[in-house]
Amino acid sequence: QLSSPGNTYIITCRVHAQVEIGGDSLAGCGAESSHMHVADETAVDYRTGYEWWLMVEAKKRNPQIKLYGLPWSFPGWLSDSPAKGPFQYPNRTAQYIVKWLEGARDVYNLTIDYMGIWNERHSDPTYAITLRAAMDKAGFKET
Repeated sequence: QLSSPGNTYIITCRVHAQVEIGGDSLAGCGAESSHMHVADETAVDYRTGYEWWLMVEAKKRNPQIKLYGLPWSFPGWLSDSPAKGPFQYPNRTAQYIVKWLEGARDVYNLTIDYMGIWNERHSDPTYAITLRAAMDKAGFKET
């Protein structure tokens, strides 16, 4: 169990922690802020949301825990319309996820062991292949 002022989080699985990649919309545990509100890579903010804190605290308590990132939603700028979804531009969406992985590694010294495609939604094979290639190119071959 992890606590912060006014909040208590319970991790029910002792071998891995699945954490939400916020997308600026209502998600699993309320609205989770995105690390990129706009496409401008100079505007990336790795201090938003509680998921970073949650992962750091989980690692303190169990350094062997595996971390699993999973997008619940995506910011609107990743596509031209909500109907087209985040897979409209696979490279753009893959870079969005790579930026999140870079924040985990570079800002919080965290290794993300697993990366999901999209919580409880359809997947897109072109996006999955694009994401794998982008992660490999950015140095996340083990994720």
